[in-house]
Amino acid sequence: LDRISKFSDRRPGSDGDRRLASFVADELRLLVPGTIDEATFTGDTIDGERQLINVIATRPGAPGPQIVVVAHRDAAG
Repeated sequence: LDRISKFSDRRPGSDGDRRLASFVADELRLLVPGTIDEATFTGDTIDGERQLINVIATRPGAPGPQIVVVAHRDAAG
């Protein structure tokens, strides 16, 4: 938890939001075999339209159940 405490300002599309997405992608690259992608898109947020990032991890192997982790982008804090 201490490693992510430096991302205390994570308003949608903020510098902290982008740095946290990059941190998550880097951690997944270290821990998960497969492909890690960062997809940038424009979305409506509580602060208006912002550039956002989805981090997508894909593991090789047979198709099976998928796990989705979602972080809402509509909260003020």
